[in-house]
Amino acid sequence: MARAADREDDADFFSAASEDGARLPEHELDEWLDAASEASPGLCRMASIPSNVSLDSEVSEDEARDGLGELKAFEKPSAIDQSISIMFFVDLSRSMSRTDFTGRPELRRIDAVVTVLKRFIAQQQSMGAAMDLYSLVTFATSKHEVRFHRLRASEAIAKLGSIDFTPDGAMVYDKIVRCIRELAVPGQVCRVIFLSDGCPTGLQRHVLPSFQAVAAENPHVILHCIGFGNCDFSILQQLAQIGRGSFNCADMDIDSLVNTFTTVSKTITETRSTVHRRERHTRQVAFDSAKRFSGNNDNIKEKKAKAGMRTTLVLRGGQLMKSRSKKCIVYLHDNPFMQGGMRLVHRFRDQDLPTKMVAKFSRYVGDDNSWDFIKGFAQSTIQTRKFSQKFHEAVLWRCWADSGDDWEPPRMVKCTQSFVYEVQGMLFTGEAFLEGSQRGFLKWINNRGEILIPEGSSNYSMVPEAFAHFSLDDSGGQMMVADLQGVLLGSKRVHLTDPQILSLDQSFGAADLGSAAMQRFRSMHVCNKLCRKLGLSSLSSIPQRPRTRSALNNVRAAPTLPATPPPSVPAAPQPERGRTQSRSTVVTSSAGRSEEEFLKLAKEISEQF
Repeated sequence: MARAADREDDADFFSAASEDGARLPEHELDEWLDAASEASPGLCRMASIPSNVSLDSEVSEDEARDGLGELKAFEKPSAIDQSISIMFFVDLSRSMSRTDFTGRPELRRIDAVVTVLKRFIAQQQSMGAAMDLYSLVTFATSKHEVRFHRLRASEAIAKLGSIDFTPDGAMVYDKIVRCIRELAVPGQVCRVIFLSDGCPTGLQRHVLPSFQAVAAENPHVILHCIGFGNCDFSILQQLAQIGRGSFNCADMDIDSLVNTFTTVSKTITETRSTVHRRERHTRQVAFDSAKRFSGNNDNIKEKKAKAGMRTTLVLRGGQLMKSRSKKCIVYLHDNPFMQGGMRLVHRFRDQDLPTKMVAKFSRYVGDDNSWDFIKGFAQSTIQTRKFSQKFHEAVLWRCWADSGDDWEPPRMVKCTQSFVYEVQGMLFTGEAFLEGSQRGFLKWINNRGEILIPEGSSNYSMVPEAFAHFSLDDSGGQMMVADLQGVLLGSKRVHLTDPQILSLDQSFGAADLGSAAMQRFRSMHVCNKLCRKLGLSSLSSIPQRPRTRSALNNVRAAPTLPATPPPSVPAAPQPERGRTQSRSTVVTSSAGRSEEEFLKLAKEISEQF
């Protein structure tokens, strides 16, 4: 018989992709968070640690690579004495003539884009990138037109101001491949920035293979994509991933578009001299169109049904162990539709779990059937779910208990549950498909501890920073949740996927950058009103430990291939987790307790989870 905790895990998994927060109207959550700021502002202070912390240079680019988030100003380029080529590819289809930018009813979409392009070039020049060369290609009436090619900054700005842009026709995506082949100079670093206000309803079958081919042929070229508006941008995300670049989404707002370009500027700055080199043998795959899996379209044929085993893993005493295994029938699509720095993402369905899912395989052939590869992701996900449970308890007891409400607030942080599957000799992880990710994943904090989305951005939420701070506080400075990425639930709450735990002993895989990354977060974080309401300690008071040779050796230890699965252990009897009547009763009857008694009781209950 499954334990009560396991049943709740499954219930949480079923609702993972569909929660909309209807039980708590968004304005009520905002009002409560605003009230939270009344707490003493003196509880936390930013630690005075230098921001230029040296990180481990031995971690591979794929393992440590992260999408880079928004900054408040354009970044000063490095290696400015060497020129790079920046090409703007602009969708000039008929929809770009619309005038629907917030607060600017007279401004066409294309005019807004041109305005931001001129600002981008001018600021890059003012920050020292005077040698860069700029090109502009527009795509309209089913063809492409090179408006200018390899001009210096001042010439490019003048040319942008003199061109008459007339949106018309439709975007044809295979023309991007042709332009890269025609315009990229062999051996010169090139960054392509593609902007579009829409996404194709379908792609011809040859387009994605052509993108893969041109990316392989041009290791100096990286493709970044920007989508703006309220569309399904899954195809743009896919093109950016194939092109080894980043995807960013902007609202129909000038400030949002500027912030998005700031993100791309940061990315270009940090990858200015990057050339793609394959140091490990990657799988040779053909991508399916991400559009095939949008909406409610499952599109996995029944004949692909396969028998397999689903395993739930748990952490006990710091050891990864099997909680339970169950036979299952799964449907796995042959080709991936997305990829990350280390994994390929396939469309997937488990007959017993009624939600859309994805399966994640390693990009590298050497990681086939390796528990060592899987356990790094599993450990981080399970530990993050533990922290998210404790974070929810802290919100409940420290913030909600005195509100007088007799119901439990929704979770501010959710983390997708992950299962390990063994199907016909293959090992992979499966998890819920995050609804809302079609418009792009957000990354608030990367695994280097850098805070990417500043306050004031339309994608800002105070919750990720407070959650990362809470994990440091709860673990006594031994661990921190990082690589916080996912989707916003409403405007404040977050649903995370693929987190990374940072630890002092660097025991959570090669992407665990340890103390240096934790110190980087300390140096950047300024406690917000949720940190203060939760009573989190000053980051400077949390124990810190310098990196040691033993920690590095722990990270560099050679994996065992293939390793046996973690041992099964009998489940220790535990009280049922979840929204029990006893918890509700305690909350509503707590008014007569002293604060000391209340916090002691809260601690005892939270230790049960």
